[in-house]
Amino acid sequence: MKILTNLIDKANDTMDEIYWYAEKAHHLKAENKPLADTYIKVAEMHITIYGMLHDQMVNLIEKQKRDGVDPPKEMLAIWDYEHQKLIKEFEKAKYMVEDYKKSY
Repeated sequence: MKILTNLIDKANDTMDEIYWYAEKAHHLKAENKPLADTYIKVAEMHITIYGMLHDQMVNLIEKQKRDGVDPPKEMLAIWDYEHQKLIKEFEKAKYMVEDYKKSY
């Protein structure tokens, strides 16, 4: 369970990074487009990182199921709650990046 909570924490940190860079890009696009474009690229890198972490979270749960081990109820409760929250936040973050790209 510790591995899952560590992955969730890291995914949340990564989500914060996506938001930070995307917000800065939006604020700077008129004033300093090269820097704003760089921030969007960094946000996209964090989206990739987030995807990798998400895949590992899913794999962790799925591996236990494949191995015939019922994941602890506490682990599944944390996973269900955090996973839904992360999916919603990830969609918002991706939208911010895509919205920036549409504006130019």
